[in-house]
Amino acid sequence: MFSALWILIGCVMLSQRLGLTHVNIWDFWPVVLVIVGSRIVWHGYHDRPRPETIADQLPKLASMALMSGFNRRVLSQTYQGGELTAILGGGRLDLREAALAEGQAAIDLFVIMGGFEILVPSSWNVIIEITPFMGGFDDKTRPPSSATAPRLFVRGFVMMGGVEIKN
Repeated sequence: MFSALWILIGCVMLSQRLGLTHVNIWDFWPVVLVIVGSRIVWHGYHDRPRPETIADQLPKLASMALMSGFNRRVLSQTYQGGELTAILGGGRLDLREAALAEGQAAIDLFVIMGGFEILVPSSWNVIIEITPFMGGFDDKTRPPSSATAPRLFVRGFVMMGGVEIKN
């Protein structure tokens, strides 16, 4: 593909030199930018390795996705919460096999042009305290039937990104 482009450029320049055409090759420089950009986008979607799921036994979790992503599964039976940061990236946090220490925990989020997916057990009560700015959050959890259900506080700031919480 790349060699064919150089052959085409050489043919155009030779035909202009021989007087067969009157094309200025520099009139086509935006096409080169489009080709390079298309190649970058293509490789970004098709050659991207999927992040492995990492299982954690830690009671507190801190993860950052800077132009990348992560998959975390928490197995701790004394989970106390954590901090999640995404800048031009995102992640997935699976808490379905965890238990909350003292019946409650808090997750602090900071998201800029990224996103998170948080999976929680259906027996937990999720309380969302997120401030969105040109972004948003989606609470797809079902409320628990018990009034004394464990409580997970999800709080933080989301700018030009999104957070999805579901069972």
